[in-house]
Amino acid sequence: MFDLESSIAAWRRHMLAAGIQTPVPLEELENHLRDEIARRVGDGASNAEAFTAAVTVVGNPGVLKAEFKEAGGFWEWLGEDRTARLLRTFALLWLAFCSWIFFSLAVALAVTPFLSNFRMSPDFYLIILFAPIFLRGMIAAVRLFGGNRKEARVLRVLAVIGFAAGIAQILVRNMPKAIIVSWLDVVVMGFYVASFYLLRPPKKPTSVKN
Repeated sequence: MFDLESSIAAWRRHMLAAGIQTPVPLEELENHLRDEIARRVGDGASNAEAFTAAVTVVGNPGVLKAEFKEAGGFWEWLGEDRTARLLRTFALLWLAFCSWIFFSLAVALAVTPFLSNFRMSPDFYLIILFAPIFLRGMIAAVRLFGGNRKEARVLRVLAVIGFAAGIAQILVRNMPKAIIVSWLDVVVMGFYVASFYLLRPPKKPTSVKN
């Protein structure tokens, strides 16, 4: 004799095995399935006929998994696992950070020579030096987001350079007064430290000796 609840439980197991996770969206799918069964039973179908037809309407596990992955939202877009999501999150942060710095430096580089008091000061040479560095950071961030995990090394180097430059800037800015660190300094320096420790490049596979 057909057991509707056992059949639905088996259907849930197939969904879980296919990668449709609980509680959402599996609970939503089951609600749709039960509504469809109830509608067909109300039209005169048996439980077995209604269940078979409802499963066909809701969809098979493989197709549903592909559809949910395609419309999986922000987390699916970031990556399929924790490492991928971490790298892509830092890639987006570095892209925004490097873009902000690079375009600020580019504007300064374009405007400064036309100022009446322009002179080739050390600050101007620093702008010339750091502009291509942050442009390389933008490229590295885009490539890292695209899946090239070797670019993590470039961003780690940038984190070291940025940290050293930040410490130097804080010291120069406060000398000879007492050192005062702003909240922005703390956020930026923390970002550099987190990038250095979390953006690990892929490990080389170890060769097995005979």
